[in-house]
Amino acid sequence: MEIIYCACGCRKTLEKFDKYGRIRKYLLGHTGHKWKKGNIAWNKNIPCQEKTKRKISTKLKYRVSPRRGEKSNFWKGGTSLEIYGIEFNRKLKEQIRQRDSYRCQQCFRHQSELKKKLMIHHIDFNKKNNNPTNLISLCNNCHSQTNFNRENWITYFQNRMVENGNILP
Repeated sequence: MEIIYCACGCRKTLEKFDKYGRIRKYLLGHTGHKWKKGNIAWNKNIPCQEKTKRKISTKLKYRVSPRRGEKSNFWKGGTSLEIYGIEFNRKLKEQIRQRDSYRCQQCFRHQSELKKKLMIHHIDFNKKNNNPTNLISLCNNCHSQTNFNRENWITYFQNRMVENGNILP
């Protein structure tokens, strides 16, 4: 019976062959992705070789995207940092949900089917424009889709509001 160390780096021993004669590298439940930030073994300071520590730190170093902020492809000029107008409060949001019959205006799912309340979306993406004709109820899934092709969504939701009779053409 040959004893080896677990390949994940936890320094625990195991038999080289399982009961079927296959070569083992890992203990049951251990994988090659064992050493990530927040890992129990890492936090408990289980001794590992300096070579392993260097490998881990270089891999973790490149996990952060080098293109953040203005360098990112998704940068929209810092619009997410804008604050909402003071009139955009719980009462207004509830009025919009009630006006839309507590249904997502994209997929038409009722709020009772969802785990969360419907989100209130600014049609023109201007957080200061809190006119009820610029606000629409969306579920979380549909609301996340509106971050891409914004120009198309603006015209789509404006047409939707005209169809519902919330805006005069």
